[in-house]
Amino acid sequence: MIDTDKYEGHTPAPWDYEYGPTVSEHIDDADILTIKTEATFDEDKAWVNQRLAADAPLLLEAYKEKRDALHATHTWVEYNLLRLKNGAITKDELIKLLSDMCNDPAHKAIVGVTE
Repeated sequence: MIDTDKYEGHTPAPWDYEYGPTVSEHIDDADILTIKTEATFDEDKAWVNQRLAADAPLLLEAYKEKRDALHATHTWVEYNLLRLKNGAITKDELIKLLSDMCNDPAHKAIVGVTE
């Protein structure tokens, strides 16, 4: 889980990438990326922006994982709804499948299962 508290106070979108990166010519140097934001006049906010930009690859990977999990869940739900529609399972079986999938008391309450 990514600690998003360290991004509190960042400059809101839009950010611009009109200034090109500085690409290193030496193995012991690093590329320097530049991103243009609204002027902050605040060094702390600028560092928050820096941390957010530096963590972009981690945030993108976390987003992709959540997107894929959501897609898999959506596919699973659609599949089981079709099974219900086609008479392959009953409503009670679907509710049990959903409650087992969630295994969370709050989710179980939503689907009508009490323990």
